[in-house]
Amino acid sequence: MNKFLTLFLLIATAMLAQGKLTHSSSRSITLSFELPEISQRPLSIGSQDYVRVDYPDSRMRAEAGAPLIPYSVYRIALPPGATVKMQYDILSQRELSATSLLPAVIVSGTRGSAYLDRDETIYGSAAPYPGEIVTVSEPYIHRRMRMVDVTVYPVQFHPAEQRVRLIEALAIRLNYGGGTAGDNLSRLSKTERMHLKQRVLNFDQAHDWVMPLQRSLQKSSAVDYDFNSGDWFKIPVSAEGIYKITGSFLQSQSINISQINSTTLQMFNYGGKPLSTNVADPRPADLNEISIEVTDLNGNGSFDTNDAIYFYGNGPTGWRYDNVTQPPAFFLNPYSFQNYYLLTFNQNPGKRIVPEGSPQFSNATRITRFNDYYRFEEERENILASGLDWYWLKFSGTSAQQSVSLTLPQNIITENATLEARFKGGAGVHYYDNSTTYQYAFTVNLNGVPVIANET
Repeated sequence: MNKFLTLFLLIATAMLAQGKLTHSSSRSITLSFELPEISQRPLSIGSQDYVRVDYPDSRMRAEAGAPLIPYSVYRIALPPGATVKMQYDILSQRELSATSLLPAVIVSGTRGSAYLDRDETIYGSAAPYPGEIVTVSEPYIHRRMRMVDVTVYPVQFHPAEQRVRLIEALAIRLNYGGGTAGDNLSRLSKTERMHLKQRVLNFDQAHDWVMPLQRSLQKSSAVDYDFNSGDWFKIPVSAEGIYKITGSFLQSQSINISQINSTTLQMFNYGGKPLSTNVADPRPADLNEISIEVTDLNGNGSFDTNDAIYFYGNGPTGWRYDNVTQPPAFFLNPYSFQNYYLLTFNQNPGKRIVPEGSPQFSNATRITRFNDYYRFEEERENILASGLDWYWLKFSGTSAQQSVSLTLPQNIITENATLEARFKGGAGVHYYDNSTTYQYAFTVNLNGVPVIANET
């Protein structure tokens, strides 16, 4: 264990080696960067000669088809609530002439790398890549300390001139604005202090910048729903529409409806869409109650067999209308074929649909036609038997075809329609192999008429 820890700390220290803190105060720090000796590895692809440039302990910026760019990142602590502004001075630089940087190849699948053409919008441009030399990230919290990442790109490629600019020495100044004092580093455990000391360039400056602990989690809702109290029932919904739940239906499910106070009927749901996978996005604080319509035919306050609940339900799939000027986007919940609504009663007064009067227009235009959207795909094939990437029909071998019958109710035959189809191809492609060897060509016929012909 001790041997592993020693090796781990040596590696972390090496990552900070090129960046040194030269000055610090309560309102600013200055750090210097010195480029170590670079390595140049030539590589020919077809008729084009490239060079891979690297230096010790660097990271690699690898974007599809773009030049590989080595860079360094330094983690800087900030006072709680402070803003930061950055400026830098180039102290020394030199150039490599007649040099074209190697483009990045992104590895995909389980059978090795996929050949990827270089990005000609970059390689044919007169602009340097990357355009920035030093960047500062948005602040974030790490181990109860507020941080920014200072990224240095000491290698800059000028494609039109086939030259590489090397920034050999930099002075970077960060100025703090605002902010308050926090807790002392002694509030952290010895392990946490050791972790931060090996990773934060201005660790000694940040001895009073520890973020205070949040003492408790506060819910925004005034009601704290507890599944251990009362009766809760799951109502499955698979498609968008208006749904009706009658008293006789609940009675058939062995629910004693004579004990239900109709004013306390409640339903909860979030709309069927999956929660964001981004942990920084907001999360619901509690259950989301929806408005429902409850009919109490005899007005006795009880939920009888002829009484009913009406609600607007969403399925796990549908169309998202984000902008009226753009076509709607289809969304799919990859985790379930059902969207479950929660039903409970006799706990709290329920939300009800508020009646709205219909606007009266004397010269209203009668709508006789509209654009509709229909998605035919079924989630059947998962290429890697893992993840959320699903497809419908599978084509294998050197030649294959599939036929699908589609029904469009009440379509207007004389009007034009738009058909969109997407395909994904894959093969055992080797590193920098010739991409034309593994091209696929698709033809799509609709009612015997080609609408997509030999698309590769």
